[in-house]
Amino acid sequence: MVQGHPLPRKPGSELPEMPQSVRKDRNSHRAEPIISTANEPAFSLLTVKEVSAILKLSPRTVRRMIADERLSVVRLGRAVRIRPDVITTLIEGK
Repeated sequence: MVQGHPLPRKPGSELPEMPQSVRKDRNSHRAEPIISTANEPAFSLLTVKEVSAILKLSPRTVRRMIADERLSVVRLGRAVRIRPDVITTLIEGK
C-alpha cells in the first residue's frame, strides 16, 4: 500500500482558497453570510445561498419561496439575486 495521496498533483495545481462568503462549515450545508467591508459597494444583491444562510433555511426552501412569489427577485440572465431590503421586509412581516 502506497502512503500519501493516491494521485500525486503537479506543483502549482493546488485548489484555490474559497472566498469567505461561500466557505462552508463541515457540520452545515449552509454557507456563511458575507461580511461587509469598506471596499464593497453600499448596495449589493444577495444570492440564494447567501439568503438561505441569513434566514437559516435551505437553498431549496428559498427557491420555493421565489417560485411561490413570496420572495421577489432580480433576474440577470439566468442568475437570480435578491435585494437586501426584500429580506428585511420578509423578516419584519410587512
